[in-house]
Amino acid sequence: SNVSQLMAQEGDKVYQDNKGTSDDDTAISWMVDTGFHFPLGGPYELEFVKMIIYTQYGRGMQVRYKLYGTPWTSSKQWQGSLSDIENDVTELFFKKTASDVPKIGRGIAFQITSANTELEPVVEKIDVFWQLTTVKGL
Repeated sequence: SNVSQLMAQEGDKVYQDNKGTSDDDTAISWMVDTGFHFPLGGPYELEFVKMIIYTQYGRGMQVRYKLYGTPWTSSKQWQGSLSDIENDVTELFFKKTASDVPKIGRGIAFQITSANTELEPVVEKIDVFWQLTTVKGL
């Protein structure tokens, strides 16, 4: 499969929460929406295989995704959580079982949420692994 890097920029830091994560011991929730990422551009349909998310203090973050240009009606709709982040480097698969429908689309977006009262989380980068399925006419 192929890999595209999403979110990493100069200095490898994309999002860092402001200092302080609680208000009188109540967690302050935050969310990052990456917007759509198109690894090969418009006419290419890809099967998204897995992602690797690199974080600092990211344990417990939740990751959701949505696909752009899918052959199904779920295009541009948030899908359920892939999983919670467990480690600084976490690998998440789009197909959880062999019978799952392949996650096909032209682009992908991620939404990362957290409500942590202990440490300021950092999302360093996201690697997205995919394979080419078809080329659609323009």
